[in-house]
Amino acid sequence: MDMSKMIQVKGYEGYYFDEDFNIWSFKRNKPKMLKLCPRWKNKGSRQKHLRVNINRKYLTIHRLVYETFKGEIPPGQMVRHLDDNEFNNRPENLALGTHKDNVQDCIRNGNYKGKITQAQAREIILLAVHFKGVEIAEFYEVHPKTIYAILTGRTWKHVDRENLSFEGGSYVQSEGIS
Repeated sequence: MDMSKMIQVKGYEGYYFDEDFNIWSFKRNKPKMLKLCPRWKNKGSRQKHLRVNINRKYLTIHRLVYETFKGEIPPGQMVRHLDDNEFNNRPENLALGTHKDNVQDCIRNGNYKGKITQAQAREIILLAVHFKGVEIAEFYEVHPKTIYAILTGRTWKHVDRENLSFEGGSYVQSEGIS
């Protein structure tokens, strides 16, 4: 282990990154590489971000790498993996952005896991004239809240709702339209 190539983890004295972005502790007599674990292992999250226990606190590696090599993370911003690989924590793969930016990265990389397409969102809006949201949710195999979010315009805002209005929890066709 070549100490000259190691960089101290910003804000954590006695902890260093090696050239492969493993974290080493020099707090005791003998250097020790810290064990990384996926976030979902203990917390039940579907996210696979690697994390490490430093001073009895679990911290995600990608945030530690960003703060150490690129700088502060402003409030309201998140650290994104540009290639959508949660295990690739190299500084050049990390960037700041919003949740929307992160979703755009997923779409650009072909990794978006959304269940409803734009065409289906339009169908859902049209079906809501005649069917209950729970029935539509069952048909599309999604949660009723997903359908409600589409119908209220919280999601898929840009989908055409011409000749339809949302009243009393369901869509109705406007006058003069058959």
